[in-house]
Formats: sequence, C-alpha cells, structure tokens
Amino acid sequence: MAKSLLQYMQMLDDPSRRWPAPPKIEEIKATPSIKPLAGLKLIAWDPYGTLIRIADGQLEPIVPQMLRMEIALDKTLKEFNMWNSMTRKPGAPWEYLWQIYQKIVEDSKLQAKVKKGETPDPNMASYWRKVLGKLEQKSYSYDESIYGDLDELSLKIAWFFQASLQGWEVSEEIARTFELSPISQTLAGDGQPFTVDQLTLGMLRKSASISTLRENWGQLSWQTGMRAVSPSFWEKFAKSLQSHGLESDRVAIVSSRMPVLAAAKTSHFKTILYAVEKSGLIASNEDFRDPAKKPDRLLTNPRQILDIMA
Repeated sequence: MAKSLLQYMQMLDDPSRRWPAPPKIEEIKATPSIKPLAGLKLIAWDPYGTLIRIADGQLEPIVPQMLRMEIALDKTLKEFNMWNSMTRKPGAPWEYLWQIYQKIVEDSKLQAKVKKGETPDPNMASYWRKVLGKLEQKSYSYDESIYGDLDELSLKIAWFFQASLQGWEVSEEIARTFELSPISQTLAGDGQPFTVDQLTLGMLRKSASISTLRENWGQLSWQTGMRAVSPSFWEKFAKSLQSHGLESDRVAIVSSRMPVLAAAKTSHFKTILYAVEKSGLIASNEDFRDPAKKPDRLLTNPRQILDIMA
C-alpha cells in the first residue's frame, strides 16, 4: 500500500536533508484589539501567514528569484528521477522543466473559470499531473509502493517542490495557542490539498495536538478554484457552514491579509487581523479608515486569540 502524503512528508523530515529556511521574524508595532467576541462558535484560519509561517507570506507556484526556482526544480528532477524521461535539449535539465512548468501554470490560470474580477487558484497538484503526462510519453516509471497512482504521485511532487521553493514552519507559540483553543477551529483561505498535512507535520514537530481542528468544516482555495480575496469564496463558505448549523456571524476569520478579511466581511463573518510580524502581513491605514474593510479585532501576539474567544 502506498504511503499517505503525511507519511511521505515524515519520511523526508530528516535533518540530513537541506530545506530552505522559514522567514526571519520581524516584529511590527501595532496596538492590539482583543475584546472578546461574544457568541463565537468557530475560528477559521487563513492558514499561511498565521498558523504556517512561510517565505513570501503565501503559497506561490512561481517566485521572482530564478535561483530559488532553479534549486527547487533541480531538486524535484533528481528526487523523482524525471530527467531520463525528458526530451534532451541544450541547457541544464532544470531549464527545460522550467519551460514546461511555467507554461502549465500560466495556461491553468488563464483557463480557470472564475467570475470577472476574482482571482483563480488552481490545484497545484494538477500542474505536476500535466508534467507527468508529458513524461509518460517517454515511459516514465516510479515506485508505486511509495508514491501510489499518478494523482497521488502528483500531490507528493507538488508538496516536495513547494517545500523546496518556500521555507516554512509552525512556530512554538502558535502551536501551543492552537491546541489551547476552547472552541472548534478550521481552515478557510488560500491553501492546497497538502496544506492540512503540512500543518499537521508542523504541529507534530512541536508535539502539539490538532484535536480542535474540524477539517471537514473548512474550505481552501484549491477546492473552489478561487483565492480568498474573492467575495464568492466567502459566499460559498457561508453556505457550507449552514449545513453544520453555523451562521457566518458566529464565525471569526483570522488572516494576515486585509483584502481577505474585507472579502469575508461581505458575507457577515467576524474578522481578526493577524498582525504579529511583517512576513505575510498586508494592511494599510486606508483600510483601517474604511468601515467596510476594518477588522473587528487585531492580534499582535498569537495567544491573544484566546482572549477574543473568552
């Protein structure tokens, strides 16, 4: 039986492997707003930039620094033995994979079906499934006892590539805060099919529990095909929560990005800005002056979420 994604992640979670480092913590000066929000039944975290500290603040399929792209693509080529099934062309192997990958990412975004003005966010595993489709023409083979079928393999490649491209961690403080929550928690925001397992791995590294996580109550961008800055994302989330007996005004969205919170407010969610550090934070004074965008609460320390839940 093939390894699950989490088992595969744990198999690679070895000190002998070199992974990119998470971003350095740069604190910011802000005044917290932590008065309790009465009647809360659920906290929904936009995972990256809050629970998961990550380089660039958010998951990105492509980063502007070509050296980082080169390292991640080259590691992926070697880890999954792709080069033997690729057409030989002048130049380094990673450059040829870059040409294939870049076109697939760009085409996927152009072909995405979202409303005008909303931001698409395809499943990153689908990028690699298309890459594998090209390799199959050259008799690409792999160990199915580890990687599973092609869809399972694509997901493992997507995870490996992103972990090689963007350093990340779950901090000790957020891990302890998460497990102390007196109410249920879930994920709602930008994320991929490996995000829950990534969070789980990060929590396991800190010997922390995720028992309050209601995974089936959550919603990530890969499932809807649109990023969380899209109002339709939150309309869909509000409707899904009703099937669990939850109204949006009893749910607080936690994000480090004001545009995400502004979109969530259009569906009557409570909003909490996670302003703990510079990495991932997107906020402006103009947004705070706009009542339609201003968050209900503001955190400058992860533990303050416990005061808001009180």
